[in-house]
Amino acid sequence: MTNLGGRLKDLRLKKGLTQAELGNLSGIHHTNIGRIENKNAIPQADVLYFIAKNLDTSVEWLLTGEFPESPFHNKPNENTAADSIPCDDLLAEFLSLYQQLNDNERNEVIRFAKFIIYQKNKESS
Repeated sequence: MTNLGGRLKDLRLKKGLTQAELGNLSGIHHTNIGRIENKNAIPQADVLYFIAKNLDTSVEWLLTGEFPESPFHNKPNENTAADSIPCDDLLAEFLSLYQQLNDNERNEVIRFAKFIIYQKNKESS
């Protein structure tokens, strides 16, 4: 498959999921899955994230066909500091909450996160 819709449909079928099932898992209406598969819609980043997660693949693979390995589970015998952080569920929760905000509220979240990072960097200097 050479496009997002084709890769999405192919992988969804390989996983044995209907459009409705994938939509329910990903928190979007099943007709949107069909629109993406038929090249009538391009999903927002957060939607693409949830679709990739529920298909156990990467956003990069859905978009480009490259990087087929899933970032959503640890590979055996690989131990890094990031592996010990249970960020998938936290990131999913954050994205779900962030999606419910308007543009001004989203900008406030970004400014707050930048402030926290600034403070953290200032304290470690």
